[in-house]
Amino acid sequence: VHFECETIEVKRFAPGVPYGGNMVLGRVVHARVDDALAHARMHIDPAKLRAVGRMGGSSYARTTDRFELERG
Repeated sequence: VHFECETIEVKRFAPGVPYGGNMVLGRVVHARVDDALAHARMHIDPAKLRAVGRMGGSSYARTTDRFELERG
């Protein structure tokens, strides 16, 4: 999955401070999904995607431990 983005604004929370943090706001102008990742209805198959997400600091998470929760 690829996203082409246009930067709208960069917020700097503690300029000059190590790990001070920034937030980048942007607009997606183009998205591309590998056909091998999508079901017939163009839903992404998370098992094939094998995504990794940043949790904060040096912590990351994988999407290999998934579960379903029915909506109420």
